[in-house]
Amino acid sequence: MARPKADEEKKLAKVVLFRVTDGEMNQLETASEACAQTVGQLVRVKVFKGKFPQPVLPKTDQRMVIELNKIGVNLNQVTKALNAGLWPKDILPLLSKLLWVLERILDELLTHDRKSKDR
Repeated sequence: MARPKADEEKKLAKVVLFRVTDGEMNQLETASEACAQTVGQLVRVKVFKGKFPQPVLPKTDQRMVIELNKIGVNLNQVTKALNAGLWPKDILPLLSKLLWVLERILDELLTHDRKSKDR
């Protein structure tokens, strides 16, 4: 079974060529990888819509963002209680555990950043 023909209006039949430096090409490739699009798609969206597409976070980074958000919510609740003059008896072990978790996450993010090919 043959593939259906595309509408003439939607067909990408014309080619636009322009030159870029090595650094600019690296930036385009990095941005296109982050947005899970080809360089051509990225440029087309930027030119015709006036904005860059939203970057797509890898699954590990999404989990990190969710975990950091949970930690932020907990920290905000603890800070609110402390500012209200309430000092829970188990605050020090909780803060110690929170610091340990934050250090692990920071270490993971830095390790991931060092392994990134655009660094």
